[in-house]
Amino acid sequence: MKKLLYTFLAVSLIFSACEEDEQSPAPPASSACGNVTMTIDGTSRGYSPTPSLCNTSLVSTIGGQISTISLALNSTCNNGQDYNITVSTTDGNSLYESYFWDYNCSTSTSTATYIGTGGGAVDISNIDYSTKKLSGTFFLYGQGKPSIECTFSNVPFTLMAM
Repeated sequence: MKKLLYTFLAVSLIFSACEEDEQSPAPPASSACGNVTMTIDGTSRGYSPTPSLCNTSLVSTIGGQISTISLALNSTCNNGQDYNITVSTTDGNSLYESYFWDYNCSTSTSTATYIGTGGGAVDISNIDYSTKKLSGTFFLYGQGKPSIECTFSNVPFTLMAM
């Protein structure tokens, strides 16, 4: 009887030592166009960019100083466009203007324009001039307009130096 008790004890210890690995959250959608996590009105939206439109973001400098950063993101779905958005800043930390087109994978389109600090915030956390990649976050909001939150990294840009 003792042997049977020790056998059950040993087996239960072996099984209790085995733990399931916790699943980590899915990483942001990644492509040659960068990594983007987009939330529109509280709904997570995918990021499936059109490769030919990847390099439409622009960093403009005058005399080595940033004059404008224009971030351009687009996403498609099986039956067409999902969304297009451009966000511009003159200093990398405040919103200058933003334009948003929401197709939501249908034939109808809604648009919104956000101007100045009353329309959102931008934080360009990294500009890598050697690889020409942008990283950061932005938030857009306004009465009667969609609330948009985005985190992005390694989004390619074109440098226009004057």
